[in-house]
Amino acid sequence: MKLNFFSILAILFFNTVLSQSEEVLFTVNNTAVTTNEFSRVYNKNIDLVQDEKQKNVDVYLKLYVNYKLKLEEAYALGLDKENKYINELESYRRQLAKKYLTDTKINDKLLEEAYQRTVNEVNVNHILVRVDDNASPADSLKGYNQVLEYRNKALKEGFKKTMLAVDDGKSYSGKIVFGESLGYFNAFKMVYSFENTAYTTNIGEISMPFRTKFGFHVLNVIDKRKSQGEVTVAHIMIANSNDKITSSSEERIKELHTKIIDGTSFSDLARQFSDDKNSARNGGKLTRFGAGKLSAKEFEKAAFALSTEGQVSNPVKTKFGWHIIKLIKKHDVPSFNELKSSLEQSVKKDSRSKIVNDRFYNSIKKRYSFTETVNVKEELLKVVN
Repeated sequence: MKLNFFSILAILFFNTVLSQSEEVLFTVNNTAVTTNEFSRVYNKNIDLVQDEKQKNVDVYLKLYVNYKLKLEEAYALGLDKENKYINELESYRRQLAKKYLTDTKINDKLLEEAYQRTVNEVNVNHILVRVDDNASPADSLKGYNQVLEYRNKALKEGFKKTMLAVDDGKSYSGKIVFGESLGYFNAFKMVYSFENTAYTTNIGEISMPFRTKFGFHVLNVIDKRKSQGEVTVAHIMIANSNDKITSSSEERIKELHTKIIDGTSFSDLARQFSDDKNSARNGGKLTRFGAGKLSAKEFEKAAFALSTEGQVSNPVKTKFGWHIIKLIKKHDVPSFNELKSSLEQSVKKDSRSKIVNDRFYNSIKKRYSFTETVNVKEELLKVVN
C-alpha cells in the first residue's frame, strides 16, 4: 500500500477545494482512494463520532486506512460471497431504506394512537351481518341495508334487545347474522376498522354501519375506562362434563375452595384435581392476559377483581365449568418508550400499516406527477380477469 498524505491540514481548512479534488490520497491493491472520497466520508461521519480523539484528521485517516485494508482482506477471503454476510448486508440495506420508504409522520401518529388505545379500554356490543370480502356490489349493498335495518330497530327498541333477538343459537358456520357482547378490549384486539369505530364512537351511541373483512357491523359503546393492565393467575377448574366425580361440579369446586381456605396448597390441588390439564402441571398457572383476551368474560372479570397477590376468588362459573382463581401478579401498562418497539411491530403486522404505505405511495405519485389512463387500465383488467 502507498500512502500520499496530500495536504492533510487542507482537509480541515479548505474543504471546499478538496471536495473538488481528485488527487490520490493512498492506494490499496491498486485501488485509489482520493482526497475527495476521504473528505466526503470524514465530513459525513464527523458528527456521529463520540470519541473526540477520533475527530482528529490524522487519527480518522488511520482508521479509514485500516478499514480499507480490512475490506480488501474480506474480499480476498471471499466473505462477500458467503450467504451469512450477504443476508446480513441485505438486512442493513432494508433498515437504512426503511426511513426513506415510510411516512414517518403518519407512522408516529399511529404509534401514539395505538399507545393511547393500549392504556384505555372500550366495552362494546355489536351486530354483524356476514358478507364475503369479495362479494358482488349487489350482495354488499344487501348486507349494508340489512345491518342498517338492525340499527334503526336498535334506535327504537334498544341495542341489547335487538342484539339478543338476532342471536338465533345456530353454530358459527351456519349463521349470517350475529349479535354479541364483546366486553372490554384495547388496541390490536380487533381489526383496525372495528377498533377505530369503537374508539371514535361516544359512550351510549350506536355507530353507523361499517365494513370489515367479515361483513357489515353496527356497534354500541357501553363504556370506556383506563386499562387494567394484565394479570397472571392460576386456576383450578372442574369441568361441567366431569364424570369422574359423584357430586356436581359446583359441589366439588366448593369442597376444594374450603380446603384452600383451610390452608391446603393451591398448586397441589390444581395438579391433582384441575380438569385443565395444560395448566394443572404448572400448579394451575396461566399465561398472563389483559382485557378481551379470554372468551370467558366471567373468568376475566373475577381475575381482575382480585387485588392482592395470593388472593383467591370464590368459585366462578363459566361455560367451561367451575373455577377457583388465585392472583399471582398484576402488571401495569408500561410507558410509551417501553412499549414503542412492540407497538412498531404490531402496527407493521396490523391492517393499519396500509395507511402508512398508502400515504407514502400517494406522496411519491404526487412528487413524480403520476397519471393513470383509466380506460386503458379498465380494458387491461377485463382481459386479465
